[in-house]
Amino acid sequence: YFIVEIKPYTEFQSDECIAIFISNQDKYFADHELEEFKRYLRKETLKDSYFCMYKDNQIIGCGGFSKEEEEVFLTWGMIRRDLHKQGYGKALTKFRMKAIREKYPNTAIIINTAQFTKGFYEKQGFKTKTFKENGFGSGLDKYTMTA
Repeated sequence: YFIVEIKPYTEFQSDECIAIFISNQDKYFADHELEEFKRYLRKETLKDSYFCMYKDNQIIGCGGFSKEEEEVFLTWGMIRRDLHKQGYGKALTKFRMKAIREKYPNTAIIINTAQFTKGFYEKQGFKTKTFKENGFGSGLDKYTMTA
């Protein structure tokens, strides 16, 4: 088993989070989403809802959540591409879901994700509610899933 640490995000980690995004960009994110992610990282309100995962003092993943009315969305979750399929994404998702359940009990948790990560979220207990072909951009279908 691996040992990781998850800490609240600060602006000092933005370059590493952007590098993790870029490592996943060609398959998991549309090109236009990089600027959206950079804007997201500049928000003042992230300190309680966005996190970085560390292994051996290096950031290997990041992800958070945001509350919108009566729903909470998992936001911008990602693991460095060369570390996929090793359990880090599952650990980061479980951490975020636990934080949401503690902060917002009895609130639906929603993820908007693409076809490449749909199966991963199904294994975490999410079910597809809506589907939109090319919803994130050409070749990236959008699945809205709830847990």
